[in-house]
Amino acid sequence: MTGLVAEKVTMFSKATQAFPHESIGTADQFWDYLKQRRAENSLMGCSRTSETVEVQIRLDDGQRTGVLAGHAYGLLDIFEIAD
Repeated sequence: MTGLVAEKVTMFSKATQAFPHESIGTADQFWDYLKQRRAENSLMGCSRTSETVEVQIRLDDGQRTGVLAGHAYGLLDIFEIAD
C-alpha cells in the first residue's frame, strides 16, 4: 500500500489468548508499542481471523466489541481516556 516495509504483529494465537504474550509482552507493553508507532506517524490497521464470521467478544468482561472476523480495519488514531 505504501511501497515501504511493513510490520505484522500477531497479538494472539489459539494457544495464548491473553497477555502476557511471548512476542508482545504485557498489555501495557503492547500499548506502549502502539503509542510509539503513532508517534512515528505509522499507518496502522487490525483484523481478526476466525473459522466463521462472528462478532469478537472481549476476553475480560464478555462485552461485544463489534469487531468482525474476516474484515480489515484502519486505525485512524489511538488515545487514552482518563478515568
